[in-house]
Amino acid sequence: MTLIIGYWAKRTRLSGASLGCPHRVESIIAGDMITKCGKRMRDDPDRPFKVYAERPPVVCLRCE
Repeated sequence: MTLIIGYWAKRTRLSGASLGCPHRVESIIAGDMITKCGKRMRDDPDRPFKVYAERPPVVCLRCE
């Protein structure tokens, strides 16, 4: 999945279960997502990203 700077993304399990809250994507470095709150989320095929173009109702408080 292509990550877009400015979109919101969060991890999911392969089963589709949600992991954590969405974070705002600020940049992509070597395939890793860097969020506004400073988190570096590595690309991992076992835990894909779910990407939102619009701000979800519940998000990381530091990424708002």
